[in-house]
Amino acid sequence: MDANLGITLNNFATSVNNDVQIQRVTKAWQVNIQLECTDCEDKYLLEIKSGRVENVVVGDFEVDESMDNVILRGDKTCFSDVFQGHRNPALASLEGDLQVFGKESHNVKLDAITLILWGF
Repeated sequence: MDANLGITLNNFATSVNNDVQIQRVTKAWQVNIQLECTDCEDKYLLEIKSGRVENVVVGDFEVDESMDNVILRGDKTCFSDVFQGHRNPALASLEGDLQVFGKESHNVKLDAITLILWGF
């Protein structure tokens, strides 16, 4: 398990939770975002409730099936670059390095967050 990606995800959660503009855009957002690494067996979960990242889980977890779920698949480097703001997630998806599975409305929220945080 890569502790560095866990730290990156926790830093991302702090940035999201502390940004007033993001909170306005996501205030009613409820979703679980699962990250599945394609280059190893590591898994991560971001639990989003009322637009806030309530929990970052590193390792094994059970998903609340009563909530919407989004699955992101990519390698650790891609995840690290995306969640640190070094890489545009939309471009990573177009280039085939990041796969996103879930409702389009959740993808729009994720795009809005990256636009607000990093300008893309």
